[in-house]
Amino acid sequence: MENYDNLNTLWIDDTPNIPIENILLNSPKLDRVRLVNLTWSVTNEDILKIIFNKLKSCGGIDANGNNTETAVVTGYITIDAISDEFLEELNETFKELIVIVNGKTRFFLRYVNWNNDLLYKYAISQGDNAIDPIATGLIEAPTREGTDDTHYTYRELSNMQTNIQGPLTMVALYDTYYRVQFVNGDNEVVNTQWIKQGEAAEDPVLAEKI
Repeated sequence: MENYDNLNTLWIDDTPNIPIENILLNSPKLDRVRLVNLTWSVTNEDILKIIFNKLKSCGGIDANGNNTETAVVTGYITIDAISDEFLEELNETFKELIVIVNGKTRFFLRYVNWNNDLLYKYAISQGDNAIDPIATGLIEAPTREGTDDTHYTYRELSNMQTNIQGPLTMVALYDTYYRVQFVNGDNEVVNTQWIKQGEAAEDPVLAEKI
């Protein structure tokens, strides 16, 4: 091939030593891309952004040769440095493309509330330990709205780990408290208690005697 001027479809599957950056930068008519299980390097973030914008504008090809709406890009890409903002955009767009920054895989950890609302997020390098942004004071403890009969108290974040090996989502966990009311013969409330799920209410009559 003399040049890439008329290249409109690019399908490279599990093949080493292909000049991916050069091909993507110099193919003005490229509109279908399938890059599967490849490891390739990019000169810098500015170059990667140019490639990223081109890939976003392309369609793709599935394993059977059928067209897909978006480019198919999986595998590993190596780069010396990348901003957290751009890394997140890259992760969200091509979820199976793993970014290796200065020799370490880098990805995002997300912390969400019980209803999946985002509480906090940050980029971490493979092998690092997850931080607890609530315990360290980076964010306030989340809340969950209750009802007249049910209250929730924040307990902890799920899935906290050390030696992180991939993207994770931590979810805020809550203790549930139920309202227990005691009434007399006239159906009047004489005692109200909020009892944690799984625990027992206290007999108000015995409590008074004690």
